[in-house]
Amino acid sequence: MPRLENWAMDDLRAFGEIYDDDRFKDGANVATSIVREVDYQTKKLYTTNTMYDLGEPTDGYRKYLESIGIEF
Repeated sequence: MPRLENWAMDDLRAFGEIYDDDRFKDGANVATSIVREVDYQTKKLYTTNTMYDLGEPTDGYRKYLESIGIEF
């Protein structure tokens, strides 16, 4: 399953380094299609066509998550 590392999100998409995805070289910087759901407990992110495992977010995004009460 594709995995995002060093990731963050804006209102619509996730951005980060992709691993274990045949479409991209490991470590390539990508932007997902529109995010449909994020499950912070299982560390999964869903777009229309792809499910991603979520690795470590960027330090800044981790701080943002903590500021809104989400531990990751």
